[in-house]
Amino acid sequence: MLKNWWIIGAVPLIIIMAYSTFFLFSHKEDEINERQQIHSAIADFGNLTDRGIGQVEILSDTEIRFLITGGQAKDELDTGLIEFCELLVTYKHLQASVQPIKLTYQHRQIPAISGDYTCTNDI
Repeated sequence: MLKNWWIIGAVPLIIIMAYSTFFLFSHKEDEINERQQIHSAIADFGNLTDRGIGQVEILSDTEIRFLITGGQAKDELDTGLIEFCELLVTYKHLQASVQPIKLTYQHRQIPAISGDYTCTNDI
């Protein structure tokens, strides 16, 4: 009788492991979909070099950084962030319950050339 107690103890452990594995993979798929929407918005944003952007870094689902190459005025860069936010809103269908996305730009060598914008649904 005592030999079979490990079976009774192992059943809840197996159930918990199965549930946590399912939960882990279901959220991983959501992250992939979030990133795909961001990638699509970047692709439709247009030629990045014409906008003075050398590289785009997706730091997380809620933070995107544009590394600029220079030659653009601060007003043009700020307008570019607003335009990207409008494009991103159409892709992600941001709602009030969704966490806002922080968009930033900075120059690689000149830290004074930087700016940020918080992208929400009410642009």
